[in-house]
Amino acid sequence: MRLNFIDSSRPKKAAQKLSKFLPGVSLSRAQQAVARAAGYSSWYELEHGLQGETLPPPDPAVDAGLVAIAQQIGIISAFTERPQGDVLYALSKTHLNGGRPWTLEEHLALRLRLWREAGVLHSRPHEAGAVVRVTGNGREEIGILLTYGGPSRAMLDAGPAHRADFEIKWPEHPLPDFLPAYLWLPYGYWVLEDKSIVVFGREYMPLWHIHADGVTRLPPWLWIDTIVEEKRFADNTPLSYIDPVVRRKAMAWLEDHGVTGLPMLAETLPDFIIEDHQSTIQDAVYALRQRTTGPDPVGPWHVPGNYK
Repeated sequence: MRLNFIDSSRPKKAAQKLSKFLPGVSLSRAQQAVARAAGYSSWYELEHGLQGETLPPPDPAVDAGLVAIAQQIGIISAFTERPQGDVLYALSKTHLNGGRPWTLEEHLALRLRLWREAGVLHSRPHEAGAVVRVTGNGREEIGILLTYGGPSRAMLDAGPAHRADFEIKWPEHPLPDFLPAYLWLPYGYWVLEDKSIVVFGREYMPLWHIHADGVTRLPPWLWIDTIVEEKRFADNTPLSYIDPVVRRKAMAWLEDHGVTGLPMLAETLPDFIIEDHQSTIQDAVYALRQRTTGPDPVGPWHVPGNYK
């Protein structure tokens, strides 16, 4: 799908934002990536192919828009050699496809679609990555199969869990893909000495840094310094963390503080599925660290020895 522009201001601003949110990607390379994602062979063709009228850009709220934007993410990821999850977050900040901010649900839909296209998530029985029903502890919920047999292991909203084989249920019809809250939903936040805020997940790994200049997506391997106060959205029991009331409270807090998109921690899902030896979140984060090429953001934190 080719995007038409009245002038070059929107693609230029999009390239600037793409370079900003993909550290290490130069502006010239970001321009070429934007041009290719918009359906042009080069930045030169884009600048010389401006139209007097524009067509509506793809909207992630509709299926056709999701498909088009997923294709853009794939193109930019391949051209810049940056992970699709990073590109998804960066593209959402460029407004290349219009000025409306994407909702969390749209970010989730796009990331899940990309994982489905890559074969990370699927509907094949007994294989890691299958979306299944999981029973146990008097509940039934959707999970992602990690291993099957002796016993089975699944990723649930509250995190990885072992289950007896008979507690894994194969649905008659494919279930909707989902990203477990364990990998993206905040558990609480720290207030730092400089009054900025770091949001953390269930395993106390950083997700977001909220500061005077905006919001920064944080690598989960960072150790946060200068903490002066800790607040949590739920108590210490896993079920309260995923309780619908607590979940809505946490999501509303994120929206009120201008946080949109998925944290880097969400990118560990394939490590649990494809490499089941990543049996803990620490193992999965270490694997994510090893394949991350961009520089860490600068701030009141450091990388502990076990992640170097």
